[in-house]
Amino acid sequence: MPERIASIDITDPPKVIVSHVGLVSIVLDPGEGVDGRFLVHVEQEALQCHTYTFTVKMTVTPWIFGTIGFWKKWNKHKTYTKQQIEEWLDTIDAESLWLGTNYLGLVDPTFATLAEIISAMESKYSTLPTGASLKS
Repeated sequence: MPERIASIDITDPPKVIVSHVGLVSIVLDPGEGVDGRFLVHVEQEALQCHTYTFTVKMTVTPWIFGTIGFWKKWNKHKTYTKQQIEEWLDTIDAESLWLGTNYLGLVDPTFATLAEIISAMESKYSTLPTGASLKS
């Protein structure tokens, strides 16, 4: 399954600023790598023959793709199993504040079916959650 670079955390020494150029959101297929550019800016006169060390931590997340029509017929094209989809929904439920009773209008999000969740999401297509619905 493809994965997307979700975030990049850089730990750099004092007086040195390290940043990356355009790596977040790149989608990688299994076994594929990415070459990236990093910018290093030194806020002091550089020391001769001195090594500045920094670390880069990349976090990747599964890249799940498909249109609304694709997901409505998920059980017909057999791209993903029911168990895979249920695991993704569990992850979304655990990590996302959008899957709440105020925003999607689900009576009990924990036991909502895939069809109920998709229907609720489609009904909210052009709306954004408010601060109050994110706190539920």
